[in-house]
Amino acid sequence: MLNNNFVNLLNNPTKKNKLINDDIVFSHNDNRTIIVFNPEQIKSVDNRGTFSKDNPDIFYQSGVVDMVKNLFKPKDKDKRTYISDLRAVERGDETRIRVGELPQVYKELGLSAGMVRTNKDVILKDSIEKHYVPLNVVEDLPELFADPIMVMDSRSVDGRLVAVLDAVDKKGQQVIVAISPNKKQEGGYHFIPSFYGKTKISNFIETNINEGNLKYIKSQQALDTLQLRTQVKTLLGSLNNNILQKSDVVKKKPKMVYQGEGKKGKRKAKAMYIPAQRAIYLFKNAG
Repeated sequence: MLNNNFVNLLNNPTKKNKLINDDIVFSHNDNRTIIVFNPEQIKSVDNRGTFSKDNPDIFYQSGVVDMVKNLFKPKDKDKRTYISDLRAVERGDETRIRVGELPQVYKELGLSAGMVRTNKDVILKDSIEKHYVPLNVVEDLPELFADPIMVMDSRSVDGRLVAVLDAVDKKGQQVIVAISPNKKQEGGYHFIPSFYGKTKISNFIETNINEGNLKYIKSQQALDTLQLRTQVKTLLGSLNNNILQKSDVVKKKPKMVYQGEGKKGKRKAKAMYIPAQRAIYLFKNAG
């Protein structure tokens, strides 16, 4: 416990500022405790050398936090490649369109890791010309696909998934995308065969719930953005605890991996395991 004089010091800004410049360090039984008085003084262990004394967010530089957030975002390289392929298709130079690495949501639902593609016919002829999907929505496909509102099994094709995206077509209809899994495994890729605005989205979702096809819900707040009948919203609310949600993926927190002992018998962290990514990140001092 802290003695009264120490507590009084901390509670008295004038005395504290006169006696203490940056922090307080004290030791007890070989344990060292550091007390700081401003969040701007704290830097994450994962910071990349860009620590800012003006930023109060102690997680801002965190590689782990970034990795969790990036589970629901496409890689910058994949987004650039997608836009480049899209422009090439518009010029008539290419037919394939590389969407990027399969997002984590779909891996959690059983699809194998790998790349995702679509093609000229799906995007230009089907999505834009036939189904009136706006160009800005087409350009945002990697982001929308990586963070869907909900995902369900396809009613028409075995093994295929259908995702409801956070976007609408020119008629105000909710956009959905189908994902056909890679069947070749090595050297193959997942394929997006359709991407369009769905009519009667409430009926579509209600039917899939009743048939047991619903597999993933982003969040209750995300569902509120959909124009659904009250009956369907109530039905979705009753399923929340039994359906995979975005928070379930995020809650798979990183775990420290220890190897051997450091000074005074203390364990030394050698790596960090990210369950959601099924990956181990080695620290620089790992032997």
